[in-house]
Amino acid sequence: MSILNTDQPDCHFLCELCTSTVNATKFILDNEPFIPEILKNFMPICYMLPKLQYRKICYHFVNGGAVDLIHELVNTINENNFCFHLGLCSSTIPCPSFQKTLTYNNMST
Repeated sequence: MSILNTDQPDCHFLCELCTSTVNATKFILDNEPFIPEILKNFMPICYMLPKLQYRKICYHFVNGGAVDLIHELVNTINENNFCFHLGLCSSTIPCPSFQKTLTYNNMST
């Protein structure tokens, strides 16, 4: 006998958890003041690159290009679409029925 519900309930908890996590990550990335400082620590790596064109790309990335990229990602990622594509905001995800699980566990003790 399975203690899990065989229906396909809407997994609101998983969807809410996913979208909240994505939103929190977006907030942290968008508001973290130390990201530019951390990136500047990569400057010595830029100096070690053998070709000038690669050094220029590295300098651009370290001097703000990465921060711009992070801000662009934060502004374009839609948490609902992201979680839907992960399969966490779909009504077809089989979720345990916690009410049935509790009932079954109480009956067996």
